Amino acid sequence: MASHNQSSTRMLTVATKVALLAPLFAIYGAWCILLGTIFFVRRVVWTIRLARTTLVCGSCAERNPLHGRWVCAACGSTYHGFVARCPCGAGAAYFSCRRCGVSLPLGPRR
Repeated sequence: MASHNQSSTRMLTVATKVALLAPLFAIYGAWCILLGTIFFVRRVVWTIRLARTTLVCGSCAERNPLHGRWVCAACGSTYHGFVARCPCGAGAAYFSCRRCGVSLPLGPRR
């Protein structure tokens, strides 16, 4: 009879802990879903932004082409195409505005 009483007490203790921790896990889950949604929306917005032919400079409002002739900073070769991808595999995170020289990011900042 004593082991049955101990097992009931142990189960009650576990059930109490679960009941107290459940709201914390729910809040953590909601926080993870919110952050995941924010990161997903940011990625979609940047994908749409980079699917256009130009990227507008925030400083001088110059329209900078995203496709053209570029020099790779990693290998030094000149290539044609999208600014962020050299045939050597190197990727750019930003490029300079052709009018004012300010850095234009090619993706969301972390």
